[in-house]
Amino acid sequence: MFVKYLTQNNMKDEYDELSGIREEDLKYLAALPHGPTSAVLFDWDRTLTVFEGVYNIPSLILTLLYNNKKYRDMPKSEFNNFKTTFWEDAIIYLFGGRARLTMIRDALNDLSTRGIQIFILTNNGKCEEDWFKSIVHTLFASIPDDHILCSRNAPFDGDKGAYLKAHSLFRGLCAAAAPGGAAAAAAAAAAAAAGSAPGGAAAGAAPRSRRRRSTLKRRRRQTRK
Repeated sequence: MFVKYLTQNNMKDEYDELSGIREEDLKYLAALPHGPTSAVLFDWDRTLTVFEGVYNIPSLILTLLYNNKKYRDMPKSEFNNFKTTFWEDAIIYLFGGRARLTMIRDALNDLSTRGIQIFILTNNGKCEEDWFKSIVHTLFASIPDDHILCSRNAPFDGDKGAYLKAHSLFRGLCAAAAPGGAAAAAAAAAAAAAGSAPGGAAAGAAPRSRRRRSTLKRRRRQTRK
């Protein structure tokens, strides 16, 4: 149904046949050790899906209603079934087919059953729209709304690392993974406490200008080599 709609309206997409996590990636993920606070963070475009971007599905359904009397005249229960089917068809399409979608749903269900928290962090252009959450829930209904994270807009402007450093659940992990390990994590916790007070600095996020200077220094050293 969804593919038929796209074809009839000559709608183009950005399918990437080489993209998307694969079965071996999910097996590797499943084999990793985990504890009571374990979490998995997925990207959306060309990682979970095999496309760059996403269709505004509610808008497509409204267009169908406007252009086709058959849908406007449907009984409410029948139209609700139609909408459910349309959303599911869209997910099948975005995920590269029913077999790949089932594989990913099974992997997410396995992670969830083992008590591992699932997050999605994306720079998708529609990630702050309510209907984007509906797409994610069509994929896997158990992902909480506050686990669907959007780093596209200010103040992060697409910098996922900066977003994670500023996020209360991830800043300690980011600090522990950095040089200094546990000591850095403790410093991040102290910075978080300071940042929550009036006038406090944003915890864990280095100023953009300082990050840029550090990047330029590394590039110059690499060029000299």
